[in-house]
Amino acid sequence: MTSLMLAASLIPAGSAALAADPAGHAKSPRRQTADCIIKRMSASRTVSFNEATKACKDQMKGQSDNLASNTSAGTSAKPGNSP
Repeated sequence: MTSLMLAASLIPAGSAALAADPAGHAKSPRRQTADCIIKRMSASRTVSFNEATKACKDQMKGQSDNLASNTSAGTSAKPGNSP
């Protein structure tokens, strides 16, 4: 009986944790990876957790590399501004 009450008390807390992030808030990299893994595994039942994890990490690394290259390109010296 006690374990049933304990489980019932944890359900509302768990459902709040599963709620979507409010609009305008960026997702943490960990949450983005988890969402990616869930999406890949839901799309194909033959994809293992490890395969989905590797693919998602590679995808996120590619996105961060692309972002880093765009940022560094934006801070380069403009022509005519050299000393």
